[in-house]
Amino acid sequence: MAEAQNAPVQGGTVPTGSTTAGQIAVAAESTRPRRATGRIPEVARSSRPARTADQLLIEARTATADWTDRELTAEGIRKAVRTSPAKARVLRETLRAEREQSAGGTGEAAA
Repeated sequence: MAEAQNAPVQGGTVPTGSTTAGQIAVAAESTRPRRATGRIPEVARSSRPARTADQLLIEARTATADWTDRELTAEGIRKAVRTSPAKARVLRETLRAEREQSAGGTGEAAA
């Protein structure tokens, strides 16, 4: 078996051989400090404020007013309102429920 060799590093030596016992991992030195994870620089942040669920629903109602029930899809709403897929699915379900309620309400009123 080959003998372990020692590599000089700042503050001592580190074994570089094939032995597993006694090996030490040393972090690489960097010229600049690392940023905290999750921080986004101001210039990279969206200038458009986040819309509330009510604002999205109002926009979705306006955009889909003349759509048929078949055209009322989460993907279509997502593109029309420019929102996330998850929010578009919630909007789709809300709009479908409103349409079913209004269709059921007009049928009962006429009868």
